[in-house]
Amino acid sequence: MKQQAKPRGLRTGKTHNGLEKAHSSSDHIYVRVAVLAYSMYEQRGRQDGHDVEDWCQAEKTILEEMALQDTRSNARSDV
Repeated sequence: MKQQAKPRGLRTGKTHNGLEKAHSSSDHIYVRVAVLAYSMYEQRGRQDGHDVEDWCQAEKTILEEMALQDTRSNARSDV
């Protein structure tokens, strides 16, 4: 009989090589993009056929927000 896989515990971000933390960060970005893209779909009245367009626009928006935050953080640290 095949043994069932045990559920994974919560990720702590503690790792020696930083890979787990980077993976967690990319998961966070993916979720933010998915939520925004779905919001766009709902705002359009749940009209199908624009999923790729919504995803690309949401991804662009989230990445621009992140870049702006990084720019602001760097400007504050330079002071």
